[in-house]
Amino acid sequence: PVGLYTFRITARGGGHPPVVVRRSGEVRLAASSRARGFDPATFIATFYNGADLTGTSFTRLYTEPIDFLRTCWEEGPPYAGCKLVAQLDDGNDYSVQWNGRLLVPATGEYVFIFANVDDGARLFLDGTERADNGWYWPAPDRRPSPRRISLTAGWHNIRIEYEQRVYAAASLQVRWSGPGFAEEVMPLV
Repeated sequence: PVGLYTFRITARGGGHPPVVVRRSGEVRLAASSRARGFDPATFIATFYNGADLTGTSFTRLYTEPIDFLRTCWEEGPPYAGCKLVAQLDDGNDYSVQWNGRLLVPATGEYVFIFANVDDGARLFLDGTERADNGWYWPAPDRRPSPRRISLTAGWHNIRIEYEQRVYAAASLQVRWSGPGFAEEVMPLV
């Protein structure tokens, strides 16, 4: 919650006698520090060995924000530098679907942005497609980002899909802004 917090840090060194350093202080948390972002307990990624969410797949918990850039400019097959995870068969032709819950800190207008998209991405909130950046290839951008969306405070179901079609680079950054906070890479709570 918003308020004044006191902290204390103790560090011990390994000398004889051991060095002990103690520091304490206070920090005031403002409204903009409220928890927001992906729920790390429910943020699951399904990786597909084919574009457009096709091919063999495997699933795992995803423990970081969606913010990656992989390159494989001068590589040959299997374009390992463009693989988001090593278990993918090829860095040239794969897709990922992230599913989870999104904590929205306050009711209001939110802007969702796909940045550095190579090759396609789309976003669904509570089962409805809200943004598309290059997914519908060869006629993409039916719902381009950024997208301004009104949301109520609390938990929302979120799905983000990514498609890697052509080797050279694989990248996506999912950003947002909203009441009380500036544009940022969407964090985990």
